[in-house]
Amino acid sequence: MTIKAKFSCEQDLSAFMELGNKINQLDNKVVEYGYYDKPHYSGLNYATLAAIHEYGWNNLPMRNFITSSAILFLPELDKLNKKLFKDIVSGVSINTALSEIGMKGAKKIEFVIDRALFSNPTVSSSTTKYRNRVGSNNPSNTALFHYGDLKKATEWKVK
Repeated sequence: MTIKAKFSCEQDLSAFMELGNKINQLDNKVVEYGYYDKPHYSGLNYATLAAIHEYGWNNLPMRNFITSSAILFLPELDKLNKKLFKDIVSGVSINTALSEIGMKGAKKIEFVIDRALFSNPTVSSSTTKYRNRVGSNNPSNTALFHYGDLKKATEWKVK
């Protein structure tokens, strides 16, 4: 007498398929932080004002606060990217997880402005004298502080 045995095992992979679908949704998402077309009282928009400070213009020197922010944000961004996948596995919505990255990126720009961690962080002596004369919020010689416009206008978006 011959005994024939058959062993089989089935595994439900639907959870992995669902996770794969969620991860694929990241292909269509973009996280942005910085400045947009919101109007500034000068007649410029905040994106243009930020670009003028970032790259310099006319007699205004380059104050690379956005580049400095991006460099300083890299270690935190690496951790946030790892957290993003843990959040997705845990059931956190993709937009919520990506919003955290955007918010923290915007906060890093504000941090850099607050601490003047960019090139050419001081203003000219004539600007300092003007600030003292008109009673500026920042009578010091630190750049990007005059009214706090750029810091207050920092935004983030998930698209």
